[in-house]
Amino acid sequence: MTFLPIAERELRAAARRKGTFRLRGWTAAAAIAVSMMFILFHNLGGRGQLGGALFVTLSWYTFGLCLLAGMVLTADSLSEEKREGTLGLLFLTDLKGYDVVLGKFMGASVNAFYALLAILPILGLPLLMGGVTGGEFWRMALALVNALFVSLTLGTWCSARSREMSQSAGKMFAVLFILVLVVPMLANVQSRPQNYAWWLATSISPVLPARLADETMYLLRPANYWESLLMSNLVGWALLALASFVLPRSWQDQRVAVARTPLMHPRRLAEQKARNLSRRKRTLDINPVLWLAGRNDGSSGWFSALGLMWLGSAGYAAAILYSFVTNSDTEDVHWLIMPVLFVMKVLLATRVCRFFVEARRSGAMELLLCTPLTGKQILSGQWQALRSYLMPFCLVGVIEILNVAIQFYLNWGVHTLPVSGFIQSFRGPFGHLYYLIRTVTDVFAIVWLGMWLGLSAKKPSFAGGWTVLFGVVLPAFAVCVPNLLIDIIVILWAKDKLERHLRKTLLDQYKPLKEWSAAQA
Repeated sequence: MTFLPIAERELRAAARRKGTFRLRGWTAAAAIAVSMMFILFHNLGGRGQLGGALFVTLSWYTFGLCLLAGMVLTADSLSEEKREGTLGLLFLTDLKGYDVVLGKFMGASVNAFYALLAILPILGLPLLMGGVTGGEFWRMALALVNALFVSLTLGTWCSARSREMSQSAGKMFAVLFILVLVVPMLANVQSRPQNYAWWLATSISPVLPARLADETMYLLRPANYWESLLMSNLVGWALLALASFVLPRSWQDQRVAVARTPLMHPRRLAEQKARNLSRRKRTLDINPVLWLAGRNDGSSGWFSALGLMWLGSAGYAAAILYSFVTNSDTEDVHWLIMPVLFVMKVLLATRVCRFFVEARRSGAMELLLCTPLTGKQILSGQWQALRSYLMPFCLVGVIEILNVAIQFYLNWGVHTLPVSGFIQSFRGPFGHLYYLIRTVTDVFAIVWLGMWLGLSAKKPSFAGGWTVLFGVVLPAFAVCVPNLLIDIIVILWAKDKLERHLRKTLLDQYKPLKEWSAAQA
């Protein structure tokens, strides 16, 4: 029997795809464009400083993409096989768990490794400009490969334990949040000689090798870099081993739990069911798409995402209130709560395309096309179904408007002459106003882009990952192009596509099936 037969099949299939070759070219072209724009628009006073700044920018930009690669590529690699019912057929053969896991892992991750290899030569350009040593470049390259490996193995492990793409992506996002933010805060590099065991336990984060790859930190303690690189790499191999162990035991359909006697009084339970039924009927009268999209309201995933978003918005309001009570600078508060808004945007991006993805998978979109509903009515129903997810952002907007108004009131009349003093005093309020406008455009861009990808993605299960990547991550880390400009372009493009070509987009997905049927006839 061939060693790892599924891996051989997946690699052969990937080698025949045109996207495997195109991705490397597009990745290298994007890295070259970012480097050229960075050099043109950043004047840091010397080639050495410019080379070091370019290297840091490209390295951490690539590092963020490596961490999200698993959510896009491997988070649905095994759960998709579970939903389609083909995983059980594989285990009817002599295949073991590691055969399936390693095969799907290698087939899904080959494009990511090729894209990273295409970026590495561009990452080496700062070596010619100065400010970066050869050892620093190779250490960062190893850290990037390690981060990509950990992300892909984490996505494979979450996919082995889940059946739906949303469940797998949610688990992976939670674990990444712990590994990327919580664990590095617990790891105190300076306390290594006194707490060596604690240092090893907290060096499992893939962020630490990228931080310690810097020349000054590496010369201070070289062993820290190699220990953190080894520990985080062992985490990736451990996740692959766990996925190989769990998959043969979790691919079957789970037993339906026996309904327990409700704690609520039967009369009150009947009244609650009647109220829910009445509410559902009212939504059906308003818009059928709103009624269809509200079927999953009340599920555990719905409550978890909504609860986290409300918790983030409440934390945002508390931070702004604390800055006014303590009379501290709100700029520092914004830097602290920006990750909270980033997480809220990621949750919105993963939920906004879920209705269209599930409707395409279940065939509900075909039924909607047979109704007299127009494209605008379908989109209107989806917007109304997203109101519960948009309300936390409305709270953030109200708090930010009050913040801007108070800032203008406090700074009004402080500096009237000269003009430079007047401009200096209002720099903060105008900065907050721009930040508010950018947050609003970010939300609209995520919603329109998510709905378009949910309708047009060739693999519907990848729509959530693509929305996070193109709607949240790439605009947030834009180097030279203003985020507001990117949002406006995305909104106009996606809105035009959805309102004018919604039915055409859905019908085009059935053309290959019609052509195949005609050829068979």
